[in-house]
Amino acid sequence: METGKQPQVIGIERIHSTIGDCVMIAKAIYAISVLYPNSKIILFFFFFCKSLFKNFDFISEIVVISHNETQKQEFLDALLLHKPDVLLLLHRRSWKIKIAKQSKIPLVITELHMHILFSRQFRCPVYRLSYFIHGTEKILRLVRQIDTRHYDENISKIDFSRAKIPTSTANKEKIDLFLQSCNADSYSKIVAINPFGKSNNESFNFALKDWIDMAQKLAKEFPQILFILTTYQTNPVRVEIDTTQNIKIFCNDDDILNLIEFISRLDLLLSVNTGNIHIADNLMIPTFAINRANERYKCAGGSYGGFFDGIYLPKNYAKDYAHYLDGFYNGAHNVILTMLEHIQKS
Repeated sequence: METGKQPQVIGIERIHSTIGDCVMIAKAIYAISVLYPNSKIILFFFFFCKSLFKNFDFISEIVVISHNETQKQEFLDALLLHKPDVLLLLHRRSWKIKIAKQSKIPLVITELHMHILFSRQFRCPVYRLSYFIHGTEKILRLVRQIDTRHYDENISKIDFSRAKIPTSTANKEKIDLFLQSCNADSYSKIVAINPFGKSNNESFNFALKDWIDMAQKLAKEFPQILFILTTYQTNPVRVEIDTTQNIKIFCNDDDILNLIEFISRLDLLLSVNTGNIHIADNLMIPTFAINRANERYKCAGGSYGGFFDGIYLPKNYAKDYAHYLDGFYNGAHNVILTMLEHIQKS
C-alpha cells in the first residue's frame, strides 16, 4: 500500500485465541481507529471473544468464525465477502497464510514466516527478539507496518486510556447489585483473588487450598478490606470458604463484560496468569500475579501504565513450592500495606 494512502477496510484476525489474547489487541484496535479514522475496522473472532468489543463504536463489524472443521472455509468466505485492503494476521499459522493468499488481499501483515518469503503481498516487521516485549506492543509492531511514517509521527499522540473496554448499563447494574449484597461501601478497599485460569497449566499455579488459606490470612489481618474470590459458572472446581466475614465469592456467568465491569471496581487484583490480568491491565487496575518465568514480559500487566508486579515461576519451582508461595503472600501483603498507606496520606 502506498505511503499516506488510507485503507478503506482494515481486517484484524484473532481466531485462535483465548480471552486474554483477545483483550491484548484492544490497544492495537484503538490505535488503528485513531490513525485511520475513515477506515472500516472488521474483526475476525471466535464467538467467545465477540462480546468483548461490541461496545466499541469505532469497530464496523465483528465476524464470528466457527471453532470447528468449517473454520478455514468460513474464514476464506469472510475475507472474500468483506474484501479488506489490509489484513493483520496476528497468528502466523500456515493455513491462515494460505487462505490470505487465496483471498488476494492487497496487503497482509504478519510476523516473519517461511511461507511469505519473497511475496509482495505480505509485509512483516523487521525481525527482533520479542522475549522482552509485551504482547500489546508486539501487536502494535504489525499496525506500524500499514504505514510506518504515519505511525511513527502519530503514535505518541494517542491517549490509550481511551482504549478501555466499555461495558453496558446492564453490566454496571449487575455488579452494583453484587457489591451491594457484599456491603462493599462499608470497606475501604476491594481486593479480588483469582486462583483460576482456563488456559493456565496447573503446574504453574498454587493449590486452591493455599489460595483459600491466603485469602483467610489476608482478610483476618485487614478487616477494613473486602476480599472477593473469583470463579465462574462452568468451573468444575467448587470454592468453599466462610463468607460471613470480609470474604465473598464472585461467580461470573457467560457474559465476559460482567467480569470486566467487576474488575473495573477493584482496588487490587491478586491472580494467576490468565485473562483477568490482561483485563486489569486494560483498565489500569493494580495487579500482583503469578507468572511463568518465560512469560515475564509478554504476558504481564502494566502496558497501559498501571501498576503490575508479581513473582515468576521457573519450570522446577515445585521443588521449592513453599518458598514461592510465601513469596507471593509476602508480596501481596506489602502491596496491600502500601495501598493503605496511600489512603492515610491522602
